[in-house]
Formats: sequence, C-alpha cells, structure tokens
Amino acid sequence: TAIGPYMRMLRGHMSGHFSEMLREAVTHPAMVLYLDNAKSVGPNSPARSKGKLKDSFNENLGRELLELFTLSPASGYTQNDVIAAAMILTGWGLKRPQRNQTVSGPYGSFFDDSKHEPSAQTVMDQQYGGAYANRDKLLRLMDDLARHPATARHISTKLATAFISDAPSKDLIERLTAVFQQSD
Repeated sequence: TAIGPYMRMLRGHMSGHFSEMLREAVTHPAMVLYLDNAKSVGPNSPARSKGKLKDSFNENLGRELLELFTLSPASGYTQNDVIAAAMILTGWGLKRPQRNQTVSGPYGSFFDDSKHEPSAQTVMDQQYGGAYANRDKLLRLMDDLARHPATARHISTKLATAFISDAPSKDLIERLTAVFQQSD
C-alpha cells in the first residue's frame, strides 16, 4: 500500500533537482517504514538516556542512502560512513494511525528530537551536527551527497544503462555526469 504513493512521489520529481527528489525519497513514510528507520534511536539520544526506549540505531537506510541512492561503493565510503549516516538518520520516524485510534492526522514522516543522536557525525570527511539534536544534519548530508561527483557518476551510469545501453561507453558516462553536475 505504500509503494504506489512512493512511486507517484518519485514521478513528481523526475524533472526537478536531484537533491529535492533525494530528500523526499529518503524521508518518505514508505522508505522510513520499509527500512526500519522508524525504530532507529540514537545511543546517546534523550529517549535512550532516560530509559524510555531500548531500540538501537538501524543502519539499513544509512547504507541505502550511500550505496544505492547516491555515492555507490565505488566512491570508497567506509563502514564508519554508513554508521555515521545511520546516526544522522536517527529520529526520523513515522506517525500513523494505530488500531482503534479515533484521533485524526497528520500522519507521515517526522523528526523526533528525543530519538535523535545528538553528537556530530562525519561522513566522507565532512562533519555534520554538533552538541544538540538537529534535523538539518540529514538535510545537509543529503544536499552534499546529491552534489558529490561520485553520485553524479553513479546516477548517470544507472540512467545510461536503463535508457541507452547495457554497456554504456565511458565517454557517454562522462558527458552525462557533466550535465548532471551542471544542472543539479
């Protein structure tokens, strides 16, 4: 039931900026739910430190953000980068109606400061955040990843393989990568 809305959201961003599509794709309720980010809690978050939650962080969405949606393993990111991305994603959850609930919306993805890992994280040698919880860490990370040269190459290769040839030439990939970088 979540796939249809997710695909419609992607289609709505096909002619826009990649960074906007990436933001919507990663924080969409379907992705937050499917990759278990709704249960992801920072180990030093207020909710964990007060003993309210025993859940831990989940690296599924952090890994997919780096591996499939942006950089690709060819970029040389490390397991520490995956863990840092997962920590940045803590706090992004999902509000949905519960069984027999009479209160109405709003439902969807949201950021919960109490579940977020408040410390700074470093992804691909770039530091995000500081001493307090901040939803902007994820937004900054996604903007940086969207503009990273490895992302341009990875997405250009995917597009060329899907629409032009099963084995696109290096020249074609380089031309597409240049256009991707110039146009965002």
